[in-house]
Order: sequence, then structure tokens, then C-alpha cells
Amino acid sequence: MKRISAIICAYNEENTIESVIRAASQSKLLSEIIVVNDGSEDKTFATLQHLRNEIDFKIIHLVENMGKGYAMATGIEQSTGGVIVFIDADLYDLNPCHIDELITPILKDEVDMVLGQPSETLINYALNPFKVLTGQRTVLKSDILPILENMRTSRFGVETLINLYYKANGKKVKYISLNGLKHPTKFQKTSATDATKQFAAEGHEIAITLFKNYDLILRSIMNKVIMEEQKKKTKEIKKQIVAEMKKTTNVGNDIEQSVAKAAQSATEKAFAGTHYSTEKIKEVAHTVLTAAAEVAEESGSYVKEVTHGALKGVREGINTTTTKTKQTLKETETGVKDYSKTEIAKTKGELRDINEILIGIIRSIARKANKVVKESLNELADKAYVAKSELKLIIKNTPVTVKKKMQYAERDIRDLKGRTVKTGKSTFLGMQKEIKKGLKKELDKKQ
Repeated sequence: MKRISAIICAYNEENTIESVIRAASQSKLLSEIIVVNDGSEDKTFATLQHLRNEIDFKIIHLVENMGKGYAMATGIEQSTGGVIVFIDADLYDLNPCHIDELITPILKDEVDMVLGQPSETLINYALNPFKVLTGQRTVLKSDILPILENMRTSRFGVETLINLYYKANGKKVKYISLNGLKHPTKFQKTSATDATKQFAAEGHEIAITLFKNYDLILRSIMNKVIMEEQKKKTKEIKKQIVAEMKKTTNVGNDIEQSVAKAAQSATEKAFAGTHYSTEKIKEVAHTVLTAAAEVAEESGSYVKEVTHGALKGVREGINTTTTKTKQTLKETETGVKDYSKTEIAKTKGELRDINEILIGIIRSIARKANKVVKESLNELADKAYVAKSELKLIIKNTPVTVKKKMQYAERDIRDLKGRTVKTGKSTFLGMQKEIKKGLKKELDKKQ
């Protein structure tokens, strides 16, 4: 069985906290009890410490009053159970049976959340509009973890937040009356002035919670609209199945086949013009089978035939849709591949043309550049020759030291000529290399 954690949040509840813990400790379903002392200013904390000598439970002590939402979230964090049951600390006449009643529907997988309203209140349970705000509730830990951080800041609006979240996510909720359980009003616990102030503060916190979580409200409304739409679809399919059954005069296989035919037709229609997905399969199958189940229930003796026929029809409808979808995908894929091949070939041809044009331009530029370089080099060579001739005339009448300087100058002229030729060639080779690299990149992108 799943571990079950009881979380009791207390703020200045010295008069009732002991009896609540004693009742919880007698429940055979609970695996652990966690009490969160939310900054109590009375003897609540002292009572807890004293009581722990007799009963095994965990105390979480918050130095400051952080609010009910923060206390509940802290308790959830420290819990080890997969099922969480919240119990108010200010209850009278709580007994283990009340706790078991809160837990049992969850253990049986009947619902996702149970809300328990004390029967001994000023307003009749059936008419009480505030029963949704009860502090007695049981949930699965995995369901409530996603809103843990939002709970911390919600204070007294925490119950409103939880209710909105469960509605927005289409969770099943069960309301029960806890007979004999008493929950005092604020006017019974404190003065009229203080009770009024507390009600105003709590009302403000609830309003803030509603404002902050308007998205959950919208999702709740959408869920209701979707459910209504689902009911309409179920009704239409139900009519279709009944119409097919009426055409059948014999029993047994004939009815089964007529239902199968109606279910297949309904399934294929449901998929028409929609996106094919696993979620859609679940939705359609659920709608068709729900309609068939209603027909089977009403048709009495033909329950088996209707059920088998519906299952068969849904399977056939899904198979037909799956086959059509696969074929469409295959045709689409083939078309895309053919188109891609044509486009790639076309692009390659265009790139080849561009490549040839650019190579022609490069060659033309290179030829012109080479011509300019050659002309410059020839001019330089002529000047060097003239300078050399002039130097020879001067050297004849010059001392040895000056002659050496002239020889160095002549050598520098030769070096200058060699470097100029080398630099010219290197520059044009670099240009050609960069252009080719750019072309290759463009080709790779297109492919």
C-alpha cells in the first residue's frame, strides 16, 4: 500500500492541537504525521514538544507566521508519502474514521482529490458554498508538486489555488460530509472585531490568488466547453450506432457487425481533416466506446455484441486512418525528394555557370595585373641599369669606402626587384584561393 502522510498546519491552536494529533495517531492508514507550527504565539509549540514524548510525529517549527500556503508546502516537502492528507488543527471531535473516509477514495483510484466538510457547521452541507475551501482534503503528492512554489505565497488562498489547478487539469474531485466533526467559526474562536478583520484579510488573499491564477480559470472554462462538445459527439455517435442496430433483424454476429460498421464510420469521420496523433486516437476511441457503452447498457441483452462490435469498429477505423496517413506521408516524402533532386541539380548548374564567370573574371584581372607588374618591373630594371652605369663612372674616381657603399646600393636594388616580383605573384595566388573557397561554401549550402 502507498505511504500516507498527514500534514497538520497550526497557528495559535493550543486548545485543539493535542486532540487532533491523538485522533490522527489512531488511524491505521497513516504512515507519518507532520505538524507545521506556523509561528504560533501561544502555547502550541510547547504542547507539541510535550506531546512528542507520547506520540511519534514530526514537528516543523517556523519562527515567523508565514501563512497557511507556506506551511502546507513546507509539510509536503518534508513528507515521505505518495498520498497527502491535510487536517486542520482547530477541529473538535475528530476521530480515525474521518481520516479513513478522506483517504479511501484515493486508495481505490476513484478520484484525484477528496474534500471533507465537517457536518457540524452553521450552514447545511448540501447548501454550503464554502465547502470547496475546506482544510480537510486528500491528494496524490505527484499531482500537487507542480504548484508547490505557488502555494508558498498564496497564504489563505491556498485552497482556492489547489481547486483551480485541479479543475484546470480535468482532475476528478469528490466531496464528502464528515459526520460528527465540528469546525468552529472565527467568531467562536475570537472577538467579533478580530474575526471580521481576519475574514477581510483572508478574502483579500483569496482575491489575489484568483487574480494571479486567471490562466487556470480560463483553462477550467475551456475544459467545461470541451466536455460539453464531447457529450454532443457521444450523443451523435450513439444515434448512429442505434440506427445501424435497427437495420439488423437478427441477433448475434449481425448486431456485432452493424455496430462495428457504425463505430468504424464514426472513428474515420472523427479523424477527417484533423492532425493524426496518439492523443487524437485516445480521444476518438474514448468518445466512440463511451457512446457504445451507453447503447449497450440500454440494449440489455445485446451488451456483449455491442461492446465487441464497437471495439472492432474503432480498431478498423484507426487502422484505416493509419494506413491512409502512412500512404499520404510516403507520397509527400517521395514528392519532396523528387523536388529536392530537381532543385539541387538546377542549383548545381547555376553554381557551375557562376563559377565559370568568376574564373573568367579572375583570369582577366590576373592578366591585367601581370601586365602592370611586368611594365613596372621593366621600368624599374631600366632605371636600375641607368643608375648602375652612372655608378660605374662615379666609382672610377671614388675612394674604396665609397665604392663599397655603392656596391651595397646595387645589391639593394637587386633585392628590391626580387621582392616586388614575389609579392605580386603571392597576392594574385591569394586572391584566387579565397574566391575558390567562397564558391565551395555556397555549393555546400545549396546541397
